[in-house]
Order: sequence, then C-alpha cells, then structure tokens
Amino acid sequence: MWLLKILLTNFCLYDCQYCVNCRSSNVLRARFTPDEVVTLTMDFYRCNCIDGLFLSSGVICSSNYTMKQLVLVAKTLRQKHGFRGYIHLKTIPDADDELIEQAGRYADRLSVNIELPTEISLAKLAPKKSGHTIKLAMGNSRAASEESEAEPRAPRFAPAGQSTQMIVSADETDDRTILGAAETLYGSYQLKRVYIRRSARYRTAPRACRRMHHRCCASIGCIRPTF
Repeated sequence: MWLLKILLTNFCLYDCQYCVNCRSSNVLRARFTPDEVVTLTMDFYRCNCIDGLFLSSGVICSSNYTMKQLVLVAKTLRQKHGFRGYIHLKTIPDADDELIEQAGRYADRLSVNIELPTEISLAKLAPKKSGHTIKLAMGNSRAASEESEAEPRAPRFAPAGQSTQMIVSADETDDRTILGAAETLYGSYQLKRVYIRRSARYRTAPRACRRMHHRCCASIGCIRPTF
C-alpha cells in the first residue's frame, strides 16, 4: 500500500530529547493547513500515486486544537470529497474523548505513540508526557473498537485497528525490557503493530544502543500476533 505520509506541522510544544522536531531542535519549521493536506492527498489519489494518507503532527497550541485539525482533514476527505482510500491518523493521548471518537469514525486506523519502553525512560527524556495517559488512550480506543464490532448498527470505529510506535536507542534500556514492553502492548491493547523507530540522536548514541535498534526491529516482528 502506497501512502502519503506527512506531518501537519513539525512545530511542537514538547521537548522530547529523542525527537528531531522537539521544541529546542534547530530545524526548519513548516505547517500545512487542513485544506492544503486535503488538496495534496486528493491530487495524488486521483493520479493513482497513492492508496491513502498517513497523517501525524507535532502538538501546537494544545492537544485538542491539534487533534481537531487532524480530524478536520479526515472528515473533509470523507464527507466533502467522497475519499475511499485508506486513512491512518496519529492521535494525541490527552485530547478529548469526543475528538478521538470522531477520528475513529473517519480513519481506518488510529495510533498513539507509546514513545519509550519504560516509565523511567519517559520521565527522563520526555518529562512532560505521561505513560498512564498514553495507555489510557490506547485502552479507550480498544474499548471503542470492541463496542463497534459488537453492535452492527453502531458507527464504525477504526476498522483496521490501532498501532503504536516505540523509540529505541534513546537510552540503554536492554533488549529484554523492550521486547517485553512490546509483547505487553500487543496483549493488552490488541495492537496490529508495534513499530520500532530509532532515536533522533542515533548517530551519537553509544554503539550498544545502535546495535539494539537493529536487533529489536528483527525480534519484534517475530512476536507480532495476528488478530
């Protein structure tokens, strides 16, 4: 499947040390409007260049504001343009439940980043984020999906399920802990995939951390269940 994978913006309120777009990072910043993303997606789709959209964003103004912008893109594609392609939306963990429900109505798949394998790593490298809030959002998405499946007349909710992304090589968390975290996520939230991504500081990380990234990418694929 060919997807247009873009950020609504790489501006971000957070200063996560493993992210290339963190607040303190000296990178060029850019921002699309929702209408620009819709136009870009439809232009590529009509030319048969893509099968769908994968849309994420840095957090700007507030979690709810950012989530509203993401939902607006998906809603406009579906309702105004009759878009039948695949839509994957990254959700903001502490956005209002109503916004997540709307996202699940228009998107095929939702995902919320678990960020790091342990609460200790998260507290050290992204102290403004909460592992509890992230997992609560995952649990709510799972519950909404199960409710939709159980009631045929209920509005659909992310029929392709949910996934997450975990950063490795950001610190010296060992392989066993990383793989254990991934296995727990699969079992607890019925995730379709735990994606592994290396830290933005991969090149300056200790060699052991860099090797860990390659080992975990191979190993997590072996434990991925099929639902």
